[in-house]
Amino acid sequence: MIFPTDYKIVDIEEAIAVIEAIKNKLDAKFTEGNVKKLLDDNFVFGAGLTNGVFDILHPGHIFNLVFCKQKCEFLTVLINSDDCVRELKGPNRPIQPQLERAQFVASLECVGQVIIWDKLRITEALQFLRPNLWFKGGDYTLETLDQDERMMAQNIGVNIIFTPTFGDFSSSKRISELPN
Repeated sequence: MIFPTDYKIVDIEEAIAVIEAIKNKLDAKFTEGNVKKLLDDNFVFGAGLTNGVFDILHPGHIFNLVFCKQKCEFLTVLINSDDCVRELKGPNRPIQPQLERAQFVASLECVGQVIIWDKLRITEALQFLRPNLWFKGGDYTLETLDQDERMMAQNIGVNIIFTPTFGDFSSSKRISELPN
């Protein structure tokens, strides 16, 4: 069965083409030095990227995705594949299969496209997609980011933005509270 937003679930080649088109609209005058000021002034940049499991969608996810979209013209979301989620979270995860998680996220108006990503790290995705902004949750810092991902982002000029935290929401916490 085709889900109404399945057109937003794309492969890496399709995503690259869309992001390149968005970035081509940007003024080449933007420099790393003035990005923070532009963000503080609520300037909207071209292409944004974020990633995660999105196993049980909760208000914290929605808040972060809306925040990301407010800072960029077009938001790409990488969703960890089922195999990656099992490796990251354990054998009983994910609760929702990857296509359903992708469909839930793609159905949000703030999301431009979704890629089901079958690697534990997004270093290659950063290299291929080259977004203007890479959003990570507020529970991360430059020091706690995967350092290969961080170096890739910095080497290719991707600005790393930490999103504010919203409440004490966690899919893992919610799942652990479910009755057996």
